[in-house]
Amino acid sequence: MLACERAYGKVNHYLYLIGTRADGYHNLDTVMQTVTLHDTIWLDISAVSPDQASDLVPLAAPLQPGFASDHKSDVKPVGLRILYQQDHLDYLPWTELDWSFDFKPEKETSQGETDCLLASQSLSYPPEACRKNLVYKAFDQYLSRFGWPSVLRRELEQQQKMMPGALPLVRLHMIKRIPPRAGLGGGSADAAAVLRLLLKLETDALRPERRAVLDLARDLGADVPFCLVGGLRHCEGIGDIMTVLPLPEPRPCILLKPETDSETAVAFARFDALQAKGDWQKRGQRHAATVLSDWQERKGNDFAALLDRDWPWLKEAQTLLKSTYPGCQTGLTGSGSCLCGFPAALPENEGPASVTLPESIREQKWWLWKGYTRCRTLY
Repeated sequence: MLACERAYGKVNHYLYLIGTRADGYHNLDTVMQTVTLHDTIWLDISAVSPDQASDLVPLAAPLQPGFASDHKSDVKPVGLRILYQQDHLDYLPWTELDWSFDFKPEKETSQGETDCLLASQSLSYPPEACRKNLVYKAFDQYLSRFGWPSVLRRELEQQQKMMPGALPLVRLHMIKRIPPRAGLGGGSADAAAVLRLLLKLETDALRPERRAVLDLARDLGADVPFCLVGGLRHCEGIGDIMTVLPLPEPRPCILLKPETDSETAVAFARFDALQAKGDWQKRGQRHAATVLSDWQERKGNDFAALLDRDWPWLKEAQTLLKSTYPGCQTGLTGSGSCLCGFPAALPENEGPASVTLPESIREQKWWLWKGYTRCRTLY
């Protein structure tokens, strides 16, 4: 393993839709914060013989001339293979969820040694799926803009010298814990983690400027800039205009996702239709100075209003959480379909399993996660 990075998920404390931009994106007013739920990504290098390279995705950015040779014609392309593993994403009936709480702050490790023990069970993305993956796009576009990090290039050169007839290979391993299409920024977090990984493999003198890296993150996706830096921030624009907020202490966080996935495009289409008819009441105040003092008083997520007719379970699940844990602030995160809750104190009871469940709740299976919000910045 050459380098390792955690890809932390995020939650939205509130989210207001401001309007549609000329480029088709949407302006937002939101506060986002990282949570301890994370995927793990690590990188190593290898080499394969040409007859074993059919499933590799070639990287567009060539290594500099002179790599393993003084002649350009001898420079071999570098292939990329992305391996992944799903870790403990179980959907269960509400009554079977483990509602007992034993909150403990997550132990930080710099290399993620425990995470990496599962690598032997990984599967690899086929080439076409790999090209569509945001992790591949982050890796490839970083190389295209900034070139190969010097540490990574040196290691590849050494590998080439050891196996002169083989093709150099970069392997990205991912352990996926953040559920997809949940509003938790899983894909964006993975892309941001790849950028931080590559920055680790560059010397201080050659590391790209912060602004240039943030520009790349914005081009990759709306949530990638926040996932790159993390912490607690007020986000405007498409999410790329960020203001650091005073950090509270980490607090317990509950994430509850039904098996139903979110269709963000459907929600945005409804928003665009309402806005075109003049039926949308804008709530956001796009002034960072006022947000600094009152953001904790802001509540709600406009996506919930747009999707509630499709999700009859949404209000019922929020009501159950609030009635079980008095003072628990709950809301939809991102475009859903995950609910986040913030208990005022650590619960001592075993949750809402004994409550008579509405039909909309019984029809769904659920994924439950318990952890903490995360306050430290990542980059």
